[in-house]
Amino acid sequence: YQTVQRVYWDTGYFLSFWTAKNIPAILLAVPTVVAVAHLSLHFFGALLSPSFAALMRGGPGSEVPFTQTWAALPHVLHLLATALPVLLFAHVNVVTRVVFAHCPVLLYWVAMRVDQGGWEKKWVVAWIVVGGVMHANYLPWT
Repeated sequence: YQTVQRVYWDTGYFLSFWTAKNIPAILLAVPTVVAVAHLSLHFFGALLSPSFAALMRGGPGSEVPFTQTWAALPHVLHLLATALPVLLFAHVNVVTRVVFAHCPVLLYWVAMRVDQGGWEKKWVVAWIVVGGVMHANYLPWT
């Protein structure tokens, strides 16, 4: 099976697909990688913050975002447990599909950021427009 992956799928061990010839696929995966890193750093940064005790009291109806409460911890750990092996050992073309399909906290976080008008809003709009055009013309997308 490893031979099939290496010869036909151009994958292998640790970051073997992240090469210069795969720059277009890598560019499609970069926003997902950035979103995973940003959410993780945001969560663990809040976790280490002196005011985290106040954030722990967040719950339904509170002004504290879900991604900054203890309730998000298993979801963020699941996100990292899913994203890191995919980023390091899988074909870069599946990064976006696997991470967003298995980690609803990332979808929640991106939706929250889109609502705030961050860079994610531009990313989502571009993803929908460009992805729709490319998919309709049978071009590779995701």
